[in-house]
Amino acid sequence: MDKISDALQSVRDLADSNKELTYAFAAIGAGVVGLKLAKCLRSVYRYTIRPSHNLAKRYGDNWAVVTGASDGIGKALAFELASKGFKVGLVGRNQDKLEAVAKDIAEQHKVETKVVVFDFNVHYTAEKIAELSELLGVFEKVSILVNNVGMASYNPLEKMTDENIHKQINVNVVGTTVVSKIMIPKLRANENRAAMLIIASIAAESPCPNLAVYSATKSYDYQLGLSLAQELKDKIDVTVVNTASVKSNMNSGRFLFTITP
Repeated sequence: MDKISDALQSVRDLADSNKELTYAFAAIGAGVVGLKLAKCLRSVYRYTIRPSHNLAKRYGDNWAVVTGASDGIGKALAFELASKGFKVGLVGRNQDKLEAVAKDIAEQHKVETKVVVFDFNVHYTAEKIAELSELLGVFEKVSILVNNVGMASYNPLEKMTDENIHKQINVNVVGTTVVSKIMIPKLRANENRAAMLIIASIAAESPCPNLAVYSATKSYDYQLGLSLAQELKDKIDVTVVNTASVKSNMNSGRFLFTITP
């Protein structure tokens, strides 16, 4: 304790003997705090106050295609895009749910909708990719693609079934990649610039016990998006969103700080 007191006294003596040095350190400290505060205020403005961009003006008003659109984030984004004036294409495996969402969007926002039924948990042979390409052919020109389809299995790797491992890779990795490849020419055909949104996860950045495979697949999605952002920057704006815990058909909301879209 005496050593601490002596050290503090030494600091006080130094400050008393050298006012200029004290003022310099105080200015540096104030500058650091000011920069942190400015960054915080900028984030508050950007994400809560700033008016939203006119997406239809930037990207035109052709199709906005959303995969995994029957529930959760995909469904919420489909409604949001419809509210901006886009025609909305809904892609997923559950026809009844997709048609119900399409009906609600059409009634609420008075925009055209189309439903494409496809189960992304498949072995992606050349024939299966051709089938998906034909199904997505109903959208000639696409303004926005939302790669949202995904699934997770919450288990230690040693207890996870082979089926669940393959399912997560098929849906989260191969499905997202194949859809992107099919849709890029359609995005390029848009008169305006176009946009691609890839929904990854905060699990791509942090260790996630019992979600190892899911975390790895979302790391893939994250890097895919970052790379495509450079590869396609001449025409297509690519954004990756690492979401936190969001309540959906995939996530019951058992994790702390889960939000509802």
